Amino acid sequence: MRSRIAHALTLGLALVVFGGLARAQTGAAGVRSEVSAAPHAWVLLPSEDADETVLIHVPPRRVVEGMSYEASEVGTIRVARRLLGSPIGIASWGERVYLLMPRSGAAPVRVLTLRAAPTGLADFWSYLPTDRLQSLEPLPAGFSAQRIVGSPSGPAVIGVLDGERVVLRYHAGVWSELETGPLQEADVLIGGRVLALLRPEGEGTASVVRIEGDRGEASLRVKIPPLDRVIDARATPSRLLLAIETGDAVEISALHAGEPERIARFEHSTGACGGAFIGPDGFSYAQVCAPTDAPAGRLEVIEYSTTTGDELYRGPARNTVPISAARFRLFTLVLIGLTVLLLLLTIRTSTDAPLTLPEGYALAEPSRRLIASLIDGLIAALLVSLVSGVRVMDLLTLRVLFDSGASWLLVPAVLFVGFVLGVAGESFTGRSLGKALTGCRVIRATSDAEPGGPRPAGLGRSLVRNLIKWGLPPVSVLALVEPSGRSRADVVSGLVVVTELVPDQGS
Repeated sequence: MRSRIAHALTLGLALVVFGGLARAQTGAAGVRSEVSAAPHAWVLLPSEDADETVLIHVPPRRVVEGMSYEASEVGTIRVARRLLGSPIGIASWGERVYLLMPRSGAAPVRVLTLRAAPTGLADFWSYLPTDRLQSLEPLPAGFSAQRIVGSPSGPAVIGVLDGERVVLRYHAGVWSELETGPLQEADVLIGGRVLALLRPEGEGTASVVRIEGDRGEASLRVKIPPLDRVIDARATPSRLLLAIETGDAVEISALHAGEPERIARFEHSTGACGGAFIGPDGFSYAQVCAPTDAPAGRLEVIEYSTTTGDELYRGPARNTVPISAARFRLFTLVLIGLTVLLLLLTIRTSTDAPLTLPEGYALAEPSRRLIASLIDGLIAALLVSLVSGVRVMDLLTLRVLFDSGASWLLVPAVLFVGFVLGVAGESFTGRSLGKALTGCRVIRATSDAEPGGPRPAGLGRSLVRNLIKWGLPPVSVLALVEPSGRSRADVVSGLVVVTELVPDQGS
């Protein structure tokens, strides 16, 4: 019966621990549909190398309900790819970015894409496919592309085909032409929650053509600022957002009935810059620059709210690593110390006297001891989870090591709770809860010269054994391959883990 219970517990714990670990490490694959409307932004920035362009990912600043990712601080950016050459346009929708590539000889124009997927580690993202960029179906032969935008129905491109300016949209693997009426050179294609055209009409006015299905219909007349150079634009059901470069400054404006509303105006650094609205509704705007007077590789970020016009951030780009330098040094020192102690404790000596177990007892199998330790560790993690409010799965998968703040201290807290429970159970009853469930018991080791019945472990020996077990977990794991069946923690403390033999019912 105990053997069946042990096997069942092993299977259950394996499913919980390793299933959670798989979700933490590859969580991106299971939440693709969840992040389809997450508020990302993407920026192209020329590299120091003239033949390269850096694709910058601005991760979400806020969490949308039901989505599996963490919000990042303002000013945070990630380098998603280094591209050979320079795309002529960039667009995005949700977690996916689209790059409009220049024509290469007689080959048709192509659009390349990749998507951001949450890694399960804080606000870090992976970029899929990892080894390349995915190519959409090529645009029609002879098409000269000028601008690309993103929308819920897919990317759309404006350009010239057979001498006429047209808008093509990619949907269900096919590029199809939209019925927008005759297009002028000054018309601006705008993406977002809705797809729209901004058609200047002179004297600072323009009509907004909202594209529904495959057809465009004029829906609004607005006043516009000078459209010197549109960096990015967003169309929402209630307004159009424009980011326009005017000389060495950037103006963010909202277009709706009446005069254009200037939200913000700021001078950006001299050097290569790129900017984009964050999210489908453009709730903020991020400008990324590589100043000419800054050290190579240093980027600066300016971020404004498009709701209030407030400056949210101005300064060096935040691109933190999962573990800070100080924490990494601490972990390195701890690892070196554990390695030295592990080597010292695993050196075999000739002083180990042969064991004589009390009658009716046998050494506990390594698998049984492993199950008992897993149970004890799970109980310790549950207790720490209840006190701290952190999910037990984040403790078991060590995900808290990569969180900001002091969450990483919960890992040694779990080990400490396991140590206390182990000492209390083994010194008074000879069993922790895990050992009680798996039929194990800790007793004092005796030699051939000291026969007798089972002797209790005692407080002092239990302290030593559990200090090594919970302070140096790799030492206990080595018991799985020890020919003697005893871990170094048992040898040093003079204890042994046994199981009671079941009498033969037929005798």
